[in-house]
Amino acid sequence: DGALIGVAGEGSSGPTIEQNASRFEATTGRAPAIVNFFWSWWTAADRNNLQAAPQDVLASIRRRGAIPFIKWEPWVPGEYRRGRRVTGITLPQIRTALETRSGPIYQGVVAFARALRGQGPVMLSFAHEMNSKGDVVYPWAGEPGNFRAVYKLLREIFDREGATNVTWVMDFNENEPNWEIYIRGQEAGRVAIDNSSLIDWMAVNGYNFSPGNFSDWRDAEEIFRPFYNRARHF
Repeated sequence: DGALIGVAGEGSSGPTIEQNASRFEATTGRAPAIVNFFWSWWTAADRNNLQAAPQDVLASIRRRGAIPFIKWEPWVPGEYRRGRRVTGITLPQIRTALETRSGPIYQGVVAFARALRGQGPVMLSFAHEMNSKGDVVYPWAGEPGNFRAVYKLLREIFDREGATNVTWVMDFNENEPNWEIYIRGQEAGRVAIDNSSLIDWMAVNGYNFSPGNFSDWRDAEEIFRPFYNRARHF
């Protein structure tokens, strides 16, 4: 019961995380319980091998007594623009690598799981806002079948490697109502996948684009209540 108040901000470096958390404390007079940051699978300098777990960032967050919340994103950041897919690794390719347990993707996922193992509580979401429309927002969006399969494979790898301290978060966009199909469903000719039991926390990102962007003002109740009502009965 109750709520954990946290902070999220742009950037994934230790100093940036420290600045975000410090500003939060100065503004609110309380330490954040959760610190959320993005971590991409690849960088422009290395498009083949997954980035290692950010031990310096995790240590910085833990020194504050907060829980790290990693948004783990399968892309090279900064190379995606609205309405255009990035050339490179796709969800089907990730799925194949994890199913066959081969290549740098599989090896990188295993290494990431082992690095988080035994570190204390860590929250992890994979490919957030996957229910956004097609490639309008993110290159992994609009592929419920592949997302379900990859999510299940990732969870199985982490559990197999003993990273049971990781809390798995499925992180949706509240603007799109079709989020249930990213949890369970069936593709033609394939066994149905139901990841309901593999989700520890459900999360939602809500937006108020007013003023501007052809959007009327929406308060927090209007933004989050519809998702909350559906999710609590899911």
